[in-house]
Amino acid sequence: MKTLKFAGRYVLRHWWQYVLGILALYMVDQVNVYVPEYTGNIIDGLTAWLASPETVAFTMDDAMRIVLMILGMGAAIAIGRFCWRFFIFGAARSIEKEIRQDMYGHLSTLSMRYFNQHKTGDLMAHFTNDLMSVRQLLGMTVITAFDATVMLVLVLANMIKYVSPKLTVVAIIPLLV
Repeated sequence: MKTLKFAGRYVLRHWWQYVLGILALYMVDQVNVYVPEYTGNIIDGLTAWLASPETVAFTMDDAMRIVLMILGMGAAIAIGRFCWRFFIFGAARSIEKEIRQDMYGHLSTLSMRYFNQHKTGDLMAHFTNDLMSVRQLLGMTVITAFDATVMLVLVLANMIKYVSPKLTVVAIIPLLV
């Protein structure tokens, strides 16, 4: 709990970066969920058209419209991914830098006796490995936790809506186990 309070002080300074990054991540997840739907629409339309071109109202213009929509979604996903990486990883790197500066400031106030009792290699390990772990915690862990939760909810909602509630329940049984 003490560690979370310590990290929380730094996170609060960069809360707006986390909010913007999480909003961008949510937008990317939301768009990602609809790509399979549009891909399925184009495949179903082309399959029906190839089976009987004279009776199906699906045209190549419809196919191109869907392809352009998928390309637009791809562009939105690319921009959104850049944004969440920029904001969340940027905040994590800024926090790492601030903690490193605070650690150095604290070390510069310590006496020579402290440095005689503690190995320089151990201190350097704290400045590199431990701070890198903090950056990972405040960057990738935030992204992974949010992304996994949101994608799970969105995918399950779409499976219930578009596929079948019964099949969705059967599909999530291994997830629960």
